[in-house]
Amino acid sequence: MGKFLTQKEEIHKLAELEQHLYVFSHTELKRFLQSIGFDVYKTPRSSILFGGPFLDNHAFLLSAIIFVDSLLDIFPLPQIGWDTIIFAQKSAS
Repeated sequence: MGKFLTQKEEIHKLAELEQHLYVFSHTELKRFLQSIGFDVYKTPRSSILFGGPFLDNHAFLLSAIIFVDSLLDIFPLPQIGWDTIIFAQKSAS
């Protein structure tokens, strides 16, 4: 006989089912889009850190992070953040 889930476990299980089915890496998502007929024309690096309550109250720290982030745009670094930004357009066939 299977284990019965507590209400908390049941809520967690339902929430888990509503999450992403697969987490793509930046490269995997780009290749997938290309494989289904999209032309990927721009893949900017996402920011290394977004604001939030802590950074909203520490303007100097937020400014320093924005400055470092803009310096990183100079170098061709791989995608290192959680967010992926891909500009793509369906190929004209």
